[in-house]
Amino acid sequence: MRLTEFPDIYWLRKQANNNFQDGKAANNQPLDRKGWPTVVLNTTSFGAERNGIKGPFSIFLNLSGESLVKVGGKTVQLTTDNLCMVNSGEFYDLIIPEGSRTDTFNMHFGERLFNDVLSFRNGTAQQLLDDPMRSYETNCSSKIQSTWKDERVHGKVLALSQFYQIHKGEQDLEYELLGDLLSTVLSSKQDQYPNQSALAALKNSTRRELSMRLSMSVDYMHAHFRETITLDELSTIACMSKYHYLRTFKSIYKCTPQRMVAELRLKKASQLLKENDQPISEIAPFLGFSELAAFTRFFSKQTGLSPKAFRLSN
Repeated sequence: MRLTEFPDIYWLRKQANNNFQDGKAANNQPLDRKGWPTVVLNTTSFGAERNGIKGPFSIFLNLSGESLVKVGGKTVQLTTDNLCMVNSGEFYDLIIPEGSRTDTFNMHFGERLFNDVLSFRNGTAQQLLDDPMRSYETNCSSKIQSTWKDERVHGKVLALSQFYQIHKGEQDLEYELLGDLLSTVLSSKQDQYPNQSALAALKNSTRRELSMRLSMSVDYMHAHFRETITLDELSTIACMSKYHYLRTFKSIYKCTPQRMVAELRLKKASQLLKENDQPISEIAPFLGFSELAAFTRFFSKQTGLSPKAFRLSN
């Protein structure tokens, strides 16, 4: 189900707290079962604040603009390049800054679809045959954090967005596309996030604290990779000494913070060169390069191709 306007906040809080036990969706539409329906909030907003909502497992992202998602005292800044996940049963705030356009694409997953995807991902072929209705824990992330919207996730979001523009009422295809997107996001998160074995010798509480502090610095990189980011800034965000932060970051992410920022710039540059005809002279400053020549040197060193040659080859 896709909604193009935010539902009434008071109605939503009541329905969320009661887990939609009356079997009614937005606009009084009947649901085929009680419990949270799977909903995509594909809205256009120039400012909004949606506070204190208890949701199902959810993915928040934007097709344009920026927003903030707050859970349990932590805030993640979302642009068009990252997303965040919120666990089932957690209370979240969604804030869209006043004055600039933001197109949301926030997905709230009903238990049936969420469980279907986790069952397929986690069960063996025999288990899927013997126990097709097995239930799984409805949480996938211990803490809210930013996840980079990589090329695979970007493609799945684009496919679902295009589906809503073209198709009407094809619920089976919508179910498949949403399931594919959820599965891809979960896989992407596993690929991107810390190598916990590097912290295996530490106490559980210390391991959790270190992971949380490092993830805060990565959240910042995802939102500000176009800017000049210093090691001093990142270590301050993580509340760690510069040396401790750098050594721990490298042991977990297998690269330096500066290298991660460079990779984010490269991924965004590759996406822009592939997907639109924006002049390269405009892409360079958008990504934080003061001169076109500096961007060309950076891109050529990373890929072996100039931006122009890369665009022509794709």
